[in-house]
Amino acid sequence: MSVAARNLSLVAGALITAVFIVVAAIAQFWTPYDPRILSIADKLRPPNAQHWFGTDQLGRDVLSMIMQGAETSVGVALLSVIIGVCVGVPLGLLSAARRGATDEIVMRGNDVIFAFPALLLAILITAVFGPGAINAIIAIGIFNIPVFARVTRAGALQQWTKDFTLAARVAGKDRLRISFEHILPNLLGLLVLQGTIQFSLGVIAEAGLSYVGLSAQPPTPSWGRMLNEAQTLTALAPHLALFPGFAVLLFVLGLNLLGEGLRRRAGRSA
Repeated sequence: MSVAARNLSLVAGALITAVFIVVAAIAQFWTPYDPRILSIADKLRPPNAQHWFGTDQLGRDVLSMIMQGAETSVGVALLSVIIGVCVGVPLGLLSAARRGATDEIVMRGNDVIFAFPALLLAILITAVFGPGAINAIIAIGIFNIPVFARVTRAGALQQWTKDFTLAARVAGKDRLRISFEHILPNLLGLLVLQGTIQFSLGVIAEAGLSYVGLSAQPPTPSWGRMLNEAQTLTALAPHLALFPGFAVLLFVLGLNLLGEGLRRRAGRSA
């Protein structure tokens, strides 16, 4: 792939991602209409000058709901990635530094978590604590932990073969100190790349969980629940499924383009 194509992927992905993040930030303070206010007289209006994306079966403005749905998706996906990074990265560094029994325990624990997909974890958590965005964050975040642990461990094992780690050991530093002071900074690019991938997967997971009623609860808008509510009205009001579906598609596409651009730039720099 040419340099121009690589840059185009990176720039396009960054631009699309930035637009959704800005929209999510704006939605915290302003939307064209209050998506929690019902207006039965305006129900199922097609896109028009007053409601650019039309209205739903309860007369709520679809554009406003998508804007607040972006806030929900970004928040859930971002916080779940933060959980994965804060727990998985130290575990990966510890596993690579200690090896032996510690490495075996960490890796087998990762295997156990991998055996429970995010959806199943969400079902188990909501069975105990009830459905909600916080429980969706916990479920997706737990699933992210072994991903970041494995990526960090693999990258750290490569770094341990470099001369600078030997020099640090000769200087009297212990293995954990070397891991955080010398190895972790060299893994930041790899972790940022993995973070974009998990971010996109988190958006999809949140939409799936909200579709089955396990993420954000009414009256908080979410793209997945909008799609769920639109499935019986597709023939009558196709805009109800078209716009939230396109929002999910475009956001995930932007994150994937961003991740691909970062990966190719990292490969060219290596």
